[in-house]
Order: sequence, then structure tokens, then C-alpha cells
Amino acid sequence: MDFLNDEMQVNDAGESNKEFADDRDAKRIDSKTEGSLASKGLIKAFVNDWIKTSPISKYADIQYAVEESTTLTGSACCLKISIPHVLCAYLSIQFDEGKHSVVFDNFCVVAYREDKPLWERSDYAVFEKINILAMEKLDEMAKSNAQIAVYSVLNWIASYNDLFTATCHKCQKRLLFNSPQFKYLPPTLRILKQSENDESIEWLSYHRAA
Repeated sequence: MDFLNDEMQVNDAGESNKEFADDRDAKRIDSKTEGSLASKGLIKAFVNDWIKTSPISKYADIQYAVEESTTLTGSACCLKISIPHVLCAYLSIQFDEGKHSVVFDNFCVVAYREDKPLWERSDYAVFEKINILAMEKLDEMAKSNAQIAVYSVLNWIASYNDLFTATCHKCQKRLLFNSPQFKYLPPTLRILKQSENDESIEWLSYHRAA
């Protein structure tokens, strides 16, 4: 079956931010450090720290489609986040130095080998569905402070490294019929499970309808 035609469903609106939480606590960059680093590439500092500290950063290759540059309020850049053989996502980030926050003002995801100009939508419905999901979730994640917000969105994207291979944690199926429009879907809901007694973590995959 051509998994590129499988759809990614929108998460329940009531889901909490915990599924996008950091995979583990990283060394925080305080607000004073933010101010001193803003002109030197603070977003890049966040990204580099995520690469060093997140257990799932190994699945993602991050490049800069647009290098970080200073703005009137802080800095901005555009990331190209690739998960080999799965997807390629573009994420535009605006950092506000005064508010110590970020805005994810543009997002687009396409198939890994899909040759598209920047911001042009995918020809495959599964990735268009991810774009729809991201419209809600990026705003939700941006409510956290700048560093946590960047970590959260990178963890969320990287958690889809097994998009076409994972089975549902509940029904144990890889594909489940969703609707006449979207047909069979892989388990597209990702929930972060972390043990209270130790530091072990696991991203669980679910079908929304399971």
C-alpha cells in the first residue's frame, strides 16, 4: 500500500501540552543570557542544545533554509527539518527578545523526496493533513517560554520518525479506516509517556478512533 496516501489526523482539541513536553530536562538558558545571545543567534543556540540533549534528535537532520538574522524585536530564521525516508518540514521562527517568546509563523511539510520550492504544499494528502494539525499545535506550543517552545516543536516533529511503520499502542494495527475521504490512516497521535520512578521515556502511537 502506498503509505503516502495515508492521512494524518488532527489531534483532539482537549489534549494537553504534555505530549509535546521535552523528552528530558535540558539546561535552561536564562533570560539574561537570552538578551546577550539574541544578536548572536539564540534560536540556533536552542536548536543546538536540543540536538545535544533530546534522545530523539538522532532521527532528525536540521539545516537552515534561511539563516538566523536580527530583527527589530530579536531574531528570525527558517529551519529545514528532515526525517530520512519520511518527511521534510520547514519551520519559520520569530524570537521576541523582550517577551522571551517565539512565534512559529509558518510551517510546511512535504514528503522526504518531494522536490518542492519553499512553502509550496505537498502533493500528498497525508502531509497536507500534518499542515492542518500544525496550525493548532504550533500556537499551543508557542505559549511556553522560547526555549521550551523550540524544544517542544522539534520533539513533536522528530516523534514522527516511525509515521509509516508504527502500530497503534491500543489496537495494535498499523492502519485503521478513518473516513471515506481519508481512507486508512497510520497511528498519527503521539503521546509522551514518562515514568514517575525513573527517567525512561517513550513516545506512544495511537489511532484517534481506536
